[in-house]
Parts: sequence; C-alpha cells; structure tokens
Amino acid sequence: MKRIWGHVVSVFVVGLAVSAVVPACATNDQTIFIRGALAPSQNRVNGICTYTNDATQPELFQARLDVGIADSYFAVLLVGNQLIPRTDPNNNRAESNRVHVTGAVVRVTEADGSLIREFTSPSTGFADPGNNGAAEYGVMGIVGLDAPTRDLILPSLPNRKVSKTVIMNIKAFGQTLGGEDVESGEFQLPMQVCNGCLVDFSTGNDDTSMVQPNCSKPATQAAAANTVPCFTGQDEFVKCESCVHTRPACDPATP
Repeated sequence: MKRIWGHVVSVFVVGLAVSAVVPACATNDQTIFIRGALAPSQNRVNGICTYTNDATQPELFQARLDVGIADSYFAVLLVGNQLIPRTDPNNNRAESNRVHVTGAVVRVTEADGSLIREFTSPSTGFADPGNNGAAEYGVMGIVGLDAPTRDLILPSLPNRKVSKTVIMNIKAFGQTLGGEDVESGEFQLPMQVCNGCLVDFSTGNDDTSMVQPNCSKPATQAAAANTVPCFTGQDEFVKCESCVHTRPACDPATP
C-alpha cells in the first residue's frame, strides 16, 4: 500500500504523540478497524481535553471545519484490535498481538467521490488484543484534513453563508509486537467545511461605545471567561473574543 506524505500539523492530545511509520502494510483489513471519530471531549482540565479508549464515548456522524479560523482538522479516532491473544505464561511466551498504530493514509474527496488530495498522517496509538470475541480499543490522533487540502478548498468558500461537504476516507496502519504489519479497512467520515461559520458573535458586545458586536475584549481575558474548544475551528463554536483577530473570519464586519 502506498504512503503519500504531505504537510502534517503537530497537535498535542493527552496520551498521543507523533511517531515514525513503518514501510509496509498487511492486506488483511479484519485485524484492526476504525470504530469511529470521537466527539469533542467533555473531560477538560485547564483547557486540555482528555480522550480514553472507552467504546461508549460519543462519536461524530459529521465533522465540521471552519477554514477561516483553522488550517487543518485533527481527528481523534477509536481503533479496535480483533487479534486473538497469544500469550502463554506456562510456556514463557509474551503477548505478540498487541498493536502499535503508527499512522493513517487519508483521501479527502468531494461528496461525489472525486479526489481532492491524498496524504499520510503519522500518529501513535496502542490497542491490546481482543478478549472473548470482543475487540479491545485504543485511541489515535491524525490530521484528517491538512493545510494544503484546506488551501485547495478555501476558494470555493467566499463567505460565512457558503459551505460544502467533503469526505475523509481514512485507513489506519501499524504493527503488532510480533512484527506483523496491519492496516484497517477504509473509514469514511463526512465533513462540512465553511469559512467563518463556527465563530460565535453573540457575546461580543464588550465595548458599548463601538458598533455591536465588536469582540474587542482581549483574547487572554476571553479565554479565561469562556469555554475554549478542544481544537479551535472544528466541531465546536468559538467565542469571537477568543478568535485570533488577525484572521478576517474573527471580525464581525467580515461577511
């Protein structure tokens, strides 16, 4: 299977770090699989969102990316391992079917399936082997839509009122502790892409002598007063006071 290397944005997620990938994959898509893309975590401490391998966590049916305030989309995926345990304490045999998940190949397509861009996103994750016929899960984070893809889409989004749907097609890959290369089948997640639609101006009336809304409160104060999204510009609204004011989408005067 080919790997297409593109620009990758490093984003910190609790329990995740970027790592190198291995050079080959198995063709058996049944060993590991992507169960879903996790919704923004409600477990937040000091602005950091924590994700776990709990299979009952809320998942996204559709992602949202605001290219006016974000250059890429970071997806947190729940990956399952269906391999059977091989450990045998009586024969001093270690478990070889635990899986290191090291990245994903991403194809971003139009809704009709035509290709926009394809790239490889490195990542890290870990999943223990299944137990009594049930899969075990691990969490991995990848760039699901990178900056070059964002730049290709941006011209088709002239204002806040225009949006379009694209599809993220994702194949995770990795290696067992026994040295076997594995990959998942292709997981599809629709994404609504817009330019400024996730900026919330409802609280931006902090200087009554100016035209309303104005969002003139300093960002540092706003960040302390408002809930900050797990990843700014995706899946959740961001208060206009917390926007990076050098971006036109954060300006209430921008259509």
